[in-house]
Amino acid sequence: MLYRQAILALSEGKVNKANEYIEKYKSIGKENSWSADSIATNLALIYTEADILDSAEFYYQKRSLYSLIIQEESMALHIS
Repeated sequence: MLYRQAILALSEGKVNKANEYIEKYKSIGKENSWSADSIATNLALIYTEADILDSAEFYYQKRSLYSLIIQEESMALHIS
């Protein structure tokens, strides 16, 4: 529900309201042990669906960074 509310608010230019929904969405994700990668992906999708592509790109890049970190940590564990 918060996901769709954030998209609608962004689409209507209600940035402050959208930010409230997004913060609640992120909090719920953290409470449910979602990975940072998963949260970043979902935020990228919110901004993509709201057609705010610069913000979507930011979160897609953040997701890519998390993925690289996870891969490096995984490789380091296999080397040890």
